[in-house]
Amino acid sequence: MKNANCHDSNGRAAFSRRSRGKMKTKLIERGTGVAGLKVDRILVPLDFSETAHKALAYAVALAADMKAKIILMHVIEPVYVSADPGLTCLPQQTAPEEKADGKQMREIAAKYIPEGLFDKAVVRVGAPYHEITTAAKRLKAGLIVIGTHGRTGLSHVLMGSTAERVVRHASCPVLTVRRTQ
Repeated sequence: MKNANCHDSNGRAAFSRRSRGKMKTKLIERGTGVAGLKVDRILVPLDFSETAHKALAYAVALAADMKAKIILMHVIEPVYVSADPGLTCLPQQTAPEEKADGKQMREIAAKYIPEGLFDKAVVRVGAPYHEITTAAKRLKAGLIVIGTHGRTGLSHVLMGSTAERVVRHASCPVLTVRRTQ
């Protein structure tokens, strides 16, 4: 299928494809997955924001319909410090933060993901978009469900968009969930 995307359309997940210049959209039918697409694992990157929790709700609904497992992921961006301006910057220790974030993700899983749908929680250190796309490939995720904060203008230029970069670099379909509807 050419130009296939999963997306949010008026609060409903849909499957679109370009056919002879026109966009055709089919709603996902319960229990069949996305137009027959078989997804075994759904990767859900979390930054612990309200938008990420909203994306998790979408992932849970999709996982239940597709009989897929959910993998939660959090990426810690390293903070580089240097005592001397002439020295190379070294990343700070992140082990305590990794442990705390892993615990927080397991708590979220226990609270929001029904029994049988949760696979694992993964914490990585690095550039978020790179770690997410690499993990999706390595963990054989069939879908990434990620929240987007919807930044525009100067804040988008300065801060960038992890979701946008994930969409561009992912080897599997990506469903982005906006902060507001």
